[in-house]
Amino acid sequence: ARTRAVLSLTLVACIWGTNFTLMKDALRDFSPTALTAVRFGIASLAFAVVLWRTEGFGHPDRATWLRLIVLGLLGNTLYQLAYAQGLS
Repeated sequence: ARTRAVLSLTLVACIWGTNFTLMKDALRDFSPTALTAVRFGIASLAFAVVLWRTEGFGHPDRATWLRLIVLGLLGNTLYQLAYAQGLS
């Protein structure tokens, strides 16, 4: 379990470390909005697979959906749009 945790943290650090360079390169071919949309699509599919494999698909109640939507829009969408726009 410890080795898996260390490897997972190392992978996250590598992804975060290469993010700036890869984003700058991708912004040559995509607008900031298009790049953010592509990244969200890929991330959504990846998270859905992880969720399905670890928890199975459940049906959250309406209040949980509302919180997830608000957090997703504020915590991710606005941040990523501003990040991509700033890099461009």
